[in-house]
Amino acid sequence: GGVTHIYSTPLAPRFLAAPAPGGALVAAWSDAYRIAFLNGGGDTLRVVERPGESFAIPDTMRQRVDSAYAKFRATPGLGTCTPHALPDYSVLPPLNHLMFDEAGRLWVEVLDGAGRRWDVFSREGELTGSARSNPRLDAVRPIIRSGRLAVVEEAPEGHHLVVVYRLIESG
Repeated sequence: GGVTHIYSTPLAPRFLAAPAPGGALVAAWSDAYRIAFLNGGGDTLRVVERPGESFAIPDTMRQRVDSAYAKFRATPGLGTCTPHALPDYSVLPPLNHLMFDEAGRLWVEVLDGAGRRWDVFSREGELTGSARSNPRLDAVRPIIRSGRLAVVEEAPEGHHLVVVYRLIESG
């Protein structure tokens, strides 16, 4: 019927960007831990980079994503769907989300072999700490305000919960 459907896979690298303090912007491709700070004119001010942050996609995740794609392709009235299978990505993109807190610190959500981690960088781009977190719904953006991180998680029973973490800085 002339309708185009777009399907996005969580295994594919994607472009991430967030407004930074002072009219700047941070931008990155999710497949490498390399984040550029850009000024209003698009010039690179600095780059935050951490090597070795990729890990192999677990078979269970790959099977879940492939199954969801097969279900999408089986949608009645969809017609033909190209490609017939998703590309075979070998590693999970490590970067998942970028945001700033009120102090101007950059928070980077990282997917790694142990789950999810938030890396926190100073205004100057130096790593000041890291904290582990539970899985969250990626469709709902996290929020950080007044020393608290709010995310939406899925309970074991299947319903969604808004979970608020109080952030404590250790010496």
